[in-house]
Amino acid sequence: LDGQYYFGMPDIEQIKDLLVKLLIKIEKGQELAKDEESLKEISKELLGFSNRSITFLFKEAAKNAKRESRREISKEDFIKAIKTTDLERVDEKTFKKHSQKANRIGF
Repeated sequence: LDGQYYFGMPDIEQIKDLLVKLLIKIEKGQELAKDEESLKEISKELLGFSNRSITFLFKEAAKNAKRESRREISKEDFIKAIKTTDLERVDEKTFKKHSQKANRIGF
Protein backbone atom coordinates (compact mmCIF):
# COMPACT_ATOMS: atom_id res chain seq x y z
CA LEU A 1 0.00 0.00 0.00
CA ASP A 2 1.28 3.44 -0.79
CA GLY A 3 -1.22 5.57 1.07
CA GLN A 4 -3.76 5.81 3.80
CA TYR A 5 -7.47 5.63 3.26
CA TYR A 6 -9.96 7.22 5.58
CA PHE A 7 -13.46 5.74 5.62
CA GLY A 8 -14.94 7.79 8.42
CA MET A 9 -17.10 6.83 11.35
CA PRO A 10 -20.64 5.56 10.83
CA ASP A 11 -23.47 8.07 11.11
CA ILE A 12 -26.79 7.46 12.90
CA GLU A 13 -28.44 5.74 9.92
CA GLN A 14 -25.46 3.48 9.31
CA ILE A 15 -25.34 2.56 13.00
CA LYS A 16 -29.07 1.80 12.98
CA ASP A 17 -28.68 -0.40 9.90
CA LEU A 18 -25.79 -2.28 11.52
CA LEU A 19 -27.80 -2.80 14.70
CA VAL A 20 -30.76 -4.18 12.76
CA LYS A 21 -28.49 -6.61 10.90
CA LEU A 22 -26.94 -7.77 14.16
CA LEU A 23 -30.25 -7.99 16.04
CA ILE A 24 -32.21 -9.97 13.46
CA LYS A 25 -29.56 -12.70 13.48
CA ILE A 26 -30.37 -13.72 17.04
CA GLU A 27 -33.64 -14.62 18.68
CA LYS A 28 -33.05 -12.22 21.58
CA GLY A 29 -32.91 -9.26 19.21
CA GLN A 30 -36.08 -9.68 17.16
CA GLU A 31 -38.27 -7.27 19.16
CA LEU A 32 -35.65 -4.53 19.46
CA ALA A 33 -34.91 -4.77 15.72
CA LYS A 34 -38.52 -3.67 15.08
CA ASP A 35 -38.52 -0.80 17.60
CA GLU A 36 -37.56 2.24 15.50
CA GLU A 37 -37.60 4.72 18.41
CA SER A 38 -35.27 2.64 20.60
CA LEU A 39 -32.94 1.97 17.67
CA LYS A 40 -32.70 5.69 17.01
CA GLU A 41 -31.89 6.41 20.67
CA ILE A 42 -29.28 3.65 20.81
CA SER A 43 -27.74 4.88 17.55
CA LYS A 44 -27.32 8.36 19.03
CA GLU A 45 -25.56 6.85 22.05
CA LEU A 46 -23.23 4.89 19.74
CA LEU A 47 -22.07 7.88 17.68
CA GLY A 48 -18.29 8.05 17.68
CA PHE A 49 -17.78 4.29 17.95
CA SER A 50 -16.41 2.28 15.03
CA ASN A 51 -18.37 -0.58 13.46
CA ARG A 52 -16.11 -3.02 15.26
CA SER A 53 -16.75 -1.33 18.61
CA ILE A 54 -20.50 -1.30 17.94
CA THR A 55 -20.40 -5.03 17.24
CA PHE A 56 -18.52 -5.56 20.51
CA LEU A 57 -21.07 -3.44 22.41
CA PHE A 58 -23.90 -5.43 20.81
CA LYS A 59 -22.37 -8.64 22.19
CA GLU A 60 -22.02 -7.02 25.62
CA ALA A 61 -25.69 -5.94 25.51
CA ALA A 62 -26.69 -9.53 24.71
CA LYS A 63 -24.61 -10.72 27.66
CA ASN A 64 -26.30 -8.15 29.90
CA ALA A 65 -29.72 -9.52 28.96
CA LYS A 66 -28.53 -13.08 29.56
CA ARG A 67 -27.09 -12.19 32.99
CA GLU A 68 -30.48 -10.82 34.00
CA SER A 69 -32.25 -13.90 32.58
CA ARG A 70 -34.26 -11.86 30.11
CA ARG A 71 -35.42 -13.26 26.82
CA GLU A 72 -34.99 -10.00 24.85
CA ILE A 73 -32.19 -7.44 24.53
CA SER A 74 -33.32 -3.97 25.60
CA LYS A 75 -32.19 -0.42 25.05
CA GLU A 76 -31.01 -0.39 28.68
CA ASP A 77 -28.68 -3.32 27.94
CA PHE A 78 -26.93 -1.19 25.32
CA ILE A 79 -26.72 1.83 27.63
CA LYS A 80 -25.20 -0.36 30.35
CA ALA A 81 -22.72 -1.83 27.86
CA ILE A 82 -21.63 1.65 26.76
CA LYS A 83 -21.21 2.87 30.34
CA THR A 84 -19.25 -0.16 31.52
CA THR A 85 -16.89 -0.52 28.57
CA ASP A 86 -13.40 0.88 28.34
CA LEU A 87 -13.85 1.58 24.62
CA GLU A 88 -13.47 5.22 23.71
CA ARG A 89 -15.40 7.27 21.22
CA VAL A 90 -13.35 8.67 18.38
CA ASP A 91 -13.47 12.39 17.76
CA GLU A 92 -13.55 12.36 13.97
CA LYS A 93 -12.08 15.86 13.58
CA THR A 94 -9.07 14.98 15.72
CA PHE A 95 -8.64 11.65 13.95
CA LYS A 96 -8.65 13.29 10.52
CA LYS A 97 -5.97 15.78 11.59
CA HIS A 98 -3.66 13.02 12.80
CA SER A 99 -4.21 10.80 9.78
CA GLN A 100 -3.42 13.63 7.34
CA LYS A 101 -0.07 14.21 9.06
CA ALA A 102 1.03 10.59 8.70
CA ASN A 103 3.96 9.90 6.41
CA ARG A 104 3.14 8.24 3.12
CA ILE A 105 4.88 5.05 2.11
CA GLY A 106 5.92 4.52 -1.45
CA PHE A 107 7.60 6.29 -4.33
